[in-house]
Amino acid sequence: MIGKRYTKIALMLLLVFALFFGGFHALPATAAAAPIGTGSLLVEGSQETGTLLSETPIQYVQDETAFDALVNKVGAKNVDAADTSIGKSINGIMGLSSKDTYYWAFYVNGIAAPVGSSSYNVHDGDKLSFRYVDWTKPSDSVSLKVIGNNGQSLYDSSQYNIGIADQPTALQLLQVTLGSDKIGLQDTQYGPMIISIDGTSAQGNSYWAFYVNGQYASIGADSYKLQPNDQITFKLETYTPTGDNSNSSGDSNSNGGSNNNNSASSSESLSSVKLQQAIDSASEYTLKNWSDDNIWGAIALKQTGKIIPSSFLSSANQVVQKNSGKFHYITDAEKYTLGILAAGGDPTNISGYNLVQNIYNGDVTKQGTNGEVYALISLGSTDFPIPSSATWTKEKLINQLLNTQQQDGHWSLNTTDSSSDIDITAMVLVALAPYKDQTEVKDHISKALEYLSSQYLASKVDNSSTAAQIVLALSSLGIDGNGPTFIKDNVSIMQYLMSFQQNDGGFGYKAGNTSDTFSTPQAFEALAAYQMYKGGKGYLYHLPISPNGIEQAPPIQTKQSQAVGNKGNALPNTATNAENMVLAGLLLILAGTILVYFQRKRRA
Repeated sequence: MIGKRYTKIALMLLLVFALFFGGFHALPATAAAAPIGTGSLLVEGSQETGTLLSETPIQYVQDETAFDALVNKVGAKNVDAADTSIGKSINGIMGLSSKDTYYWAFYVNGIAAPVGSSSYNVHDGDKLSFRYVDWTKPSDSVSLKVIGNNGQSLYDSSQYNIGIADQPTALQLLQVTLGSDKIGLQDTQYGPMIISIDGTSAQGNSYWAFYVNGQYASIGADSYKLQPNDQITFKLETYTPTGDNSNSSGDSNSNGGSNNNNSASSSESLSSVKLQQAIDSASEYTLKNWSDDNIWGAIALKQTGKIIPSSFLSSANQVVQKNSGKFHYITDAEKYTLGILAAGGDPTNISGYNLVQNIYNGDVTKQGTNGEVYALISLGSTDFPIPSSATWTKEKLINQLLNTQQQDGHWSLNTTDSSSDIDITAMVLVALAPYKDQTEVKDHISKALEYLSSQYLASKVDNSSTAAQIVLALSSLGIDGNGPTFIKDNVSIMQYLMSFQQNDGGFGYKAGNTSDTFSTPQAFEALAAYQMYKGGKGYLYHLPISPNGIEQAPPIQTKQSQAVGNKGNALPNTATNAENMVLAGLLLILAGTILVYFQRKRRA
């Protein structure tokens, strides 16, 4: 009985081992590598054959080369290639073979690749193309230079040209030619900013300047479409903050700005990098000196992609509650409407009060032109429902402003005051900007611009706040404040404004003044408006209501997390069954040993 019992136990163990073995045996012997990115592939033949393979989406795996991607898409039998000391040499694709002066050229993102297709690892988003080219015929090409510290040449293609196709960007030229792993980028609201090239980083006040044919580019390298014969240069330069406090005596140039040697002393183009640095510095100063009543600072932070302190909206709620939704000064209701929108709140229902209703049914003329200007700006900041029976509609406010313009084109704070007021005039233009295409409005704007230009040329603009209002007005109207319209002594109004920025990022009111919390928010808004204009981002005071309160970016989801979902991390697929076979063998040996042991036990 005992022997039979042990035999049964042994048989049960064998059954368990068999189940284990069956389970392991059911695992796949091989596993295909999971795709890690996507791109596209194009095969362009001769004029006679035309396109052999239209641009087609592809998926690629880890360490997959462009040659692998080609073979995977068209099939190995359709690719004729020979092994060489430097990789695969493609002789033919889809029956079209290299002959005479024709050969197969390899492009990445429209740039002739500096390496062969079997040496290039595919990156996410790559557009791979194989083109049947006659090397004796001229083709579109560009040149590239990269100049680092102290004029050191990091790359120079002057001795040869780099082929291009389908208008790639200057950034793609840099990435493909030097290798994307050698280009450091930092994402900004207005696109990627280059922070390092081939190990040389832009640190402190240095930055990578971008030139096209020897001229500062007016747009970023990621936006500039290459043209045939372009000479592209990336150069490491140093930016000196324009507000040097050493000029404490207050000496000024003919424009009223500080008389130091800085970027405001020439008509040099303002690069997007310099502008971003000025914005970042102003943002840093604003946050270090933050006050919850800094409405203009909050709007500038919002429109430059920065974070508004959470205390701002909470404080705004308290202010509205304290005033029962009705402010002594109508401009406070107007400004808080804009600030609440910037912070993600709804001014039509803030602590139970409707600030917008209080504006369109309020006495906006009590504070003169100021109240009318900000009434029009706030009511037009988003798609507020304004009843036709309202005391003030946008149309009524526009007509009110047009009717109070003076003969020489300016506006004053009070309609009874005929004295010139540059700031108020610029503010009116900001309010009228969204309606600039209306015929009557257009005429009044032109007249006001002539007035502002004459004041700048006459050196009547002598402080940063007035300069900021003009830059804000021009940007709102779609006019370049760094262009030829407002230039005196080779200094544009935008450069003049930036001459007031100090080393701490803030702005002083007049030349030689230190930074202050009155001048900085206005200048910061002007910088934001100018950047929005240059980037085609619209109007500074366009602030739609967020349906879900403060907008928050969703968590970044990596490709791995997308694949795994909420089921935990997947174990690595080894793509081999060797370990399974070894384990199964060990189990069988153990089972046999136990069986022999019990058999001997029984015989004994």
